[in-house]
Amino acid sequence: MKSFDEIVKNRKDNKGQAQNSAANSLKDSSRSFDRIMAERNKAKIVSEVNSLVKNRERIAEEYHSRYFDDKGNFIQKYRSDSGDWLNKVSRSKSTLSRQENDVKYMLSKYGKYYDDEFLDNINAAVDSDTNTIKDIVDFSATDNDYWSQWKDEDAYKRDYDHQTYSQKYAKSSYADLQKAKTDIEERLRTDRRASSDELNRELYWLQNHDTDRQYVDSMSIEDLETIKGKDKEKQKALVAEKAELTRQKAKIESQANGRNVSRNTSYNNILTRINEIDKELGKTESSVLYYDDVGAVTADDVIKEKKYADFYNGTIKDGRVKSAYEMALQAQENIDNLSAEITELQEIQRKVPSDAVNTEIMGKVNAINTNKAVIAQFDALGYDFADIEYSKRERENRAKVVEQKKADAKYATEHPVKATLKSIATSPVNAVEFMANLVDSSVYGYSNVYDDRYTQRNESYTGTVGQNINDAVMERTDSELLSWLASGTYSGLTSSAQSALTTGACMLMFGAAGANVALGIMGTEAAASSYRNAVLNGSTNGEAILTATASGVAEALFEKVSLDNLLEIGKMYDTTSMSALLKSMIKNSGATFVQGLTEASEEFLTEIANKFADEIINGDHSAYNTAIAKYKKMGYSDTDAKEIASKDAINDVLSSLYGGFIGGIGSGMGASAVQGTKAGAVATLNDIRTNQYYNQAGQNIIDNNNVPQLVEQAQGLGNDKSLK
Repeated sequence: MKSFDEIVKNRKDNKGQAQNSAANSLKDSSRSFDRIMAERNKAKIVSEVNSLVKNRERIAEEYHSRYFDDKGNFIQKYRSDSGDWLNKVSRSKSTLSRQENDVKYMLSKYGKYYDDEFLDNINAAVDSDTNTIKDIVDFSATDNDYWSQWKDEDAYKRDYDHQTYSQKYAKSSYADLQKAKTDIEERLRTDRRASSDELNRELYWLQNHDTDRQYVDSMSIEDLETIKGKDKEKQKALVAEKAELTRQKAKIESQANGRNVSRNTSYNNILTRINEIDKELGKTESSVLYYDDVGAVTADDVIKEKKYADFYNGTIKDGRVKSAYEMALQAQENIDNLSAEITELQEIQRKVPSDAVNTEIMGKVNAINTNKAVIAQFDALGYDFADIEYSKRERENRAKVVEQKKADAKYATEHPVKATLKSIATSPVNAVEFMANLVDSSVYGYSNVYDDRYTQRNESYTGTVGQNINDAVMERTDSELLSWLASGTYSGLTSSAQSALTTGACMLMFGAAGANVALGIMGTEAAASSYRNAVLNGSTNGEAILTATASGVAEALFEKVSLDNLLEIGKMYDTTSMSALLKSMIKNSGATFVQGLTEASEEFLTEIANKFADEIINGDHSAYNTAIAKYKKMGYSDTDAKEIASKDAINDVLSSLYGGFIGGIGSGMGASAVQGTKAGAVATLNDIRTNQYYNQAGQNIIDNNNVPQLVEQAQGLGNDKSLK
């Protein structure tokens, strides 16, 4: 007899077997159904994929017709419907995604009933161009963000025109803008084929940006930084190119195995290109925006004007920054006072050493460090106190330059002789100011040349007197040649006097070595003037230093020939007596003339060397190109400005030639004058000695009572016919 548990177990087993049998039967039926459905849906899958591909092609075609012309060029125009377009392509992308998902679902369900070729074709069609549609939607979103910046087309056109025409007229002057307006107005009146819409937009921009400062000041700091750094990518490319050329050069050298490679054309081409790149890398874009009455205004100048405006004007709005800045100002004042006190204490310590004084000095040094920490706290807020203060002084000095020039010109006009003598006497100070500029450039990366008081004053003095002489002779003679010769004579004699003073002082102080010291000083004076002019013309600090170096070397090199010749002339004169000196001066007058020719050639070669160096180093900011920009500012056309600047350059060379000749003659005559003074001194000394001798002889006669005998002898001489 079966137990109750066994009966229950048997019933469960029988039931399970029945269920398994039914399930297997259902599975077979389902497989048959799926196979049937797979065959039925195959056509549907193909239709869905065809629809998907056509929808993608439609969107791509609309995209291309919207943004590109028939030649495939991007169409730049204002788009007010960018938001609608974005919504459209976004909806289309969603529809396409839904189609893709439908196809993928059917493939996942019925794919096992299809052959591999069919599956491959369907999958390839579904997956193709998926990224293209995504890119179109992403671009449309970016496009919509761009056009959303402007509320309407007029607003866009104003901004677009500002960007376009600000770049077009970036280096134009007020006169250039006025002329451009006149030209456009004339075209609109006379040329029916001209695009009136575009010209009117340009005219509108010009009418609302009449001044240089107005449209430059309207630029953002970001725009100015872009202009300032526009050459950085080029610099990177040059560095990369140089690295590759250096690698190629090393490869050729290694393959030569010690053989001479100087005749290898590829090797020489590489060396030439590396040298060209080195020159290019030594130059950077200084971004001259325009020229004012002082000099070039660069993007850097305007950036600082905008960036530090609140510090310049005392309008700092952030309370924390204002407080920190005021504390930094006080700290700097404390540092200056403490430094002066330390200098005095050090002088006392040098004379009378004392532990107490030394302790006081150390205390002040610690106080300086404490104040420096206060300045560092201000810098930690994201500013540069030293740069702000240096820029502030530069700005103030620049503002004073025009008024100082006027004052200097007035003084030179009223006191031409005094002004000339002051210029000659203080010319060596130019070298000192140049050295100070070099120190500033090493600390700040640029120099405040607007505080070069002596360099500026001396240039104003001699320039004004020379121009006044030119004008006076022109007024009396109406001869350009005579006026040019007169001003050139003044310039040559002034330059000669400056050189003579420097050389004479150096030879008195340093003896035989004085001539070389004088050459160094004169070279540095020339470098000072070139450096200052380069900076005022908009060159970078690096370009200005290279220009100054080239000018100083050229001056010293060519001046040495002239100086050596002058010293030899001085040795030709006989200084034993005035009559001997006069005879030797007549005899050696040809040498003085030769000195004039030597000095002329020296000045000529120096001027040529300086102009070549200026063009090579400074490029767009050379004196020649700066002159073109300034003439254009005065209203001349580009062609006329270039013609006048070229004439100026030729005139500079001819003036240096003539001025050098006159200066050389003056130097030769100066040497004669020096020797004449020496001869006169010798003769006077001999006269004094002779008088002393005869005075003593007369006194001896009186003392020995020989007067009657002397009278008798004199009477006898009077009767001697041989003496008559």
